[in-house]
Amino acid sequence: MAILKKIIPPVLFIFLISCSSMPISTMFKLYSINPLSIDAEQIAVAVVSPQYIGVKDGDVVLTIKFKSDNPNMNFNDRYYVKVSSNPIYSEELSHISKSDNHIVFLKLSPDDVKNLNSKLKKVREYRANSSEGAGSMNLEILSACSIGQNNNYINESIDVYLKTSIKDDFFIFLDNIKTDNLRDANNCN
Repeated sequence: MAILKKIIPPVLFIFLISCSSMPISTMFKLYSINPLSIDAEQIAVAVVSPQYIGVKDGDVVLTIKFKSDNPNMNFNDRYYVKVSSNPIYSEELSHISKSDNHIVFLKLSPDDVKNLNSKLKKVREYRANSSEGAGSMNLEILSACSIGQNNNYINESIDVYLKTSIKDDFFIFLDNIKTDNLRDANNCN
């Protein structure tokens, strides 16, 4: 019985990981990030897809939550990230073949940056006097669109990367998201 108590938790953990689109390396990376130290202006998202699949403003959502016993501190905000016209250099993404893949960079809007930084500051001040409360962060891709004449992107995969600081590189957040599971946004144009 003692052996089973030692074996079941790791097996259950591995089973749960295998059912997720989030790699285990990402879970460890997220565990090391202090969400309260994030500057919203430095948050960047990269979507890597086949050449004929893209994303538009609002196709990717960043959700940030904080819940505490103090109802004035609670929030559950969804930020629809916007396509950035400025590419962001990344060592992590440099290995991706540009001939086979399309990379779209996304950032928060200036208003969203201001709003999120304000809320994070409020939480930091609250947490300076209380260890109570917990937060979370999530990325979700809602839809994708076709680039050019190819409208058939069934059973293709999209990867979503996240960067939370200019000091750090992108890390994979969502791996092999099947386009079949996304809302079809038709043509990117």
